Amino acid sequence: MTAEELEDLAYKRELMPDLRSQAQVLLFQSFGSCTSMPPWWGMSQELGRAEKTKILEVYRINKFLEDMQERTNQMWKRIEAASSNIPHPSGGR
Repeated sequence: MTAEELEDLAYKRELMPDLRSQAQVLLFQSFGSCTSMPPWWGMSQELGRAEKTKILEVYRINKFLEDMQERTNQMWKRIEAASSNIPHPSGGR
């Protein structure tokens, strides 16, 4: 799901979809918490835009870190698979 789709669901107060990404879960919850603020708190449009910008920046950082972790995990799996195919110098494995 895109950030925009998660934002729409949160603002419509839909249930959180089955998300596999912690970054997406946090994004959905952050937008959801913004919609649950009582009207008397008086969040202006300007403040709302600033909050949205902060939320999206944190999401982009978290998503980038998640993606890097996944790529690192895949790299190590490929290294392990490749190294298991290399004969050991002593003749064994």
